[in-house]
Amino acid sequence: MSAGAIAVGAIAGLAAGLVAEVLVRRLPEGIEEKIERPAWARALRRPPTMEVVGALLGALAGWRLGLAGPLVPALILVALIVPIVFIDIEHHVIPDRLVLPGTAVALVAWALVDPGRLEEHGLAAVIACVVFLVMALAYPAGMGLGDVKFALLLGAFLGSAVAPGLFLGFVIATVPSVVILLRYGRGGGKVGIPFGPFMAAGAFLGLLWGDQLLHWYLGTMG
Repeated sequence: MSAGAIAVGAIAGLAAGLVAEVLVRRLPEGIEEKIERPAWARALRRPPTMEVVGALLGALAGWRLGLAGPLVPALILVALIVPIVFIDIEHHVIPDRLVLPGTAVALVAWALVDPGRLEEHGLAAVIACVVFLVMALAYPAGMGLGDVKFALLLGAFLGSAVAPGLFLGFVIATVPSVVILLRYGRGGGKVGIPFGPFMAAGAFLGLLWGDQLLHWYLGTMG
């Protein structure tokens, strides 16, 4: 892809990181702290961590998507997942004030960029939300309603690519889970780790390569 697309993505991602600095400090205000925040989680808030992450994600989106219409919702997603991930890491909370309006923004963006895919993205949002709601009800200790609403947001942005994206999120999440179990044994089940960052990582990969993964899987099964 063109260097221009990479530059646009990097600049937009950098701006997203700057905004995230403010959101990460203000949105958790009033949240009742139920966990002891580790020092490393608080240290992640220090500049320029969010700016670097945002710029890298934006540049990667620009490299993969180019200056085409889908780059717009991709960069909006970057602007949302950066603060969501950092807030979830530190507070184990995914704020409704980002997720719910973000879902509406995703659908509006796709209505403007590619109206023909709006139904797909709306349906994907509903299905992802319902699937995660069922999992949260079946295992409330491992998944919260914040994850359910985050799945709604990701479905609205990714459309059909949300399936491989969230699957990749589960795969990525197994790595720290195995490490914790090896270190703490049976007691590792009591060590809580937020699932939002893994959902975001898988979703971002799904945004860039999800359609290819889905076509490959369907072709293999066929």
